[in-house]
Amino acid sequence: MTRKHKLMTMAALVFVAAALTIAIYVPQEVFGGSQPSIVIQSTVELVPPGQVVRITHTTDSGQLTDWYLVDPHDRRCVHVIAESACPPFSALLVFDDSGRSSLSGLTLEVREDSGLDTPAADDYEEAVSRLDTLAGQTLEQLGVEEVNGELTWVVKGEKTVTGDSGDRTLYVTGYVDPSTGLVVREEVSDGSEEFLVTRELGYASSWQYGEIGRSDLGTVAASIRTERIDAMSDLPWATFALPEGENGLSLMWLAPSVDSDYCRLEYESSVAPGEGAVSVVLRNLKAHPDYPLELLQPLADARVEGSNDFQRISFRLGDTAVQVLVVNRYTELSARDWAGQLLPLEDAGLR
Repeated sequence: MTRKHKLMTMAALVFVAAALTIAIYVPQEVFGGSQPSIVIQSTVELVPPGQVVRITHTTDSGQLTDWYLVDPHDRRCVHVIAESACPPFSALLVFDDSGRSSLSGLTLEVREDSGLDTPAADDYEEAVSRLDTLAGQTLEQLGVEEVNGELTWVVKGEKTVTGDSGDRTLYVTGYVDPSTGLVVREEVSDGSEEFLVTRELGYASSWQYGEIGRSDLGTVAASIRTERIDAMSDLPWATFALPEGENGLSLMWLAPSVDSDYCRLEYESSVAPGEGAVSVVLRNLKAHPDYPLELLQPLADARVEGSNDFQRISFRLGDTAVQVLVVNRYTELSARDWAGQLLPLEDAGLR
């Protein structure tokens, strides 16, 4: 593209931006050698009525780490932390003006206003305050580049943030959509790590979890639990569970691995609700050919390990490696007793 064509393109973009009255300031001398200045607005100020903005974070290698859906009109923010060995997420959090609710992707436990070991804020205002890197800065336009088929203005800026290890400076290359003023892409580096931030406007119904509120997390948890039980029943290797309600024991949570070759079922006792009393760990031996042979004896020959606090028994059922772990203070039955009660998952009464 010639310099003349570049200037014509920039002029057209300036005209579009001015027509839509977004906060972009273009000096009169722009075509005399100076570059236009762009005032970066807060993301939430740019969301049209009835829409939300999705903000996605990925590593420089393209791995999704987490994403937000922000509805500034209902003052609601959904945060999905994607990094997890247990699908579909590590944590799902919802913020509004009254606080925060969180759903653990591992245990499916719902907590109110406190909980998971994440950098999440306590309410809507604090959550969204961390989602803008360049907002409020006046930056020089450095050029025009195409992002997802649309021309954007390129800017560079910095921001100092405070973390557990102290302050650090983020160096940001931003790409501004001139038709909305939204920074649709940011390439961010702190000098050692790099990550990517993307922003997209749309409707809440277009995205998973886009319409949920804090009171909906219990329903989400129940749905995921049912999906996990159904998925485990359909696995090409045998899975087992303890009979629901037997000797005061009930299932608290079950967590399959992403590759579906491992699962852990955690049970609570009626004498200590909310505390893990018995655990059942299952592994697909076809996917673990190097599994220790000494842990694969038949149940009748399996050795019990333990102490005054816990017991563990490891054995083999067909092509499945099984471990049963028992916390002694929560049950009078031994690990061997509980192991003898295991049933095929579909017969354990979990539905």
